[in-house]
Amino acid sequence: MVKAVHDVSQDDSSGQLLSGIVPVFIKEIKMDNIDNVLDQIHTHIAKTDNIDPSLQKDFHELDKSIRAMNEVKKNNGAMDLAELDRQARLLAAKFETKHPRIGELIVRLSGILQGMGI
Repeated sequence: MVKAVHDVSQDDSSGQLLSGIVPVFIKEIKMDNIDNVLDQIHTHIAKTDNIDPSLQKDFHELDKSIRAMNEVKKNNGAMDLAELDRQARLLAAKFETKHPRIGELIVRLSGILQGMGI
């Protein structure tokens, strides 16, 4: 599903600027995308044979960290997106040799994290 975001600069009824609303909406879409990609990775891992247990563990830790970051973000806390992106890229490289589809999804996840302000 593709969600469209229109860059509205003024409210047509009162002329008030809505500049703060659009960036918040975009961040919410990105977190929805992250959750979707994480779910896709879980699905592929579950369907894939012979995945190294240490890679599964590393992914589950990354998943846990990203979901925790989302909760912190919702509570207006600080996020360390750069560190999560770094972890995602390292994990993607490990997966890509034997499980390229999972590696590709983790790279996609990294791209979403980068787009959130890294």
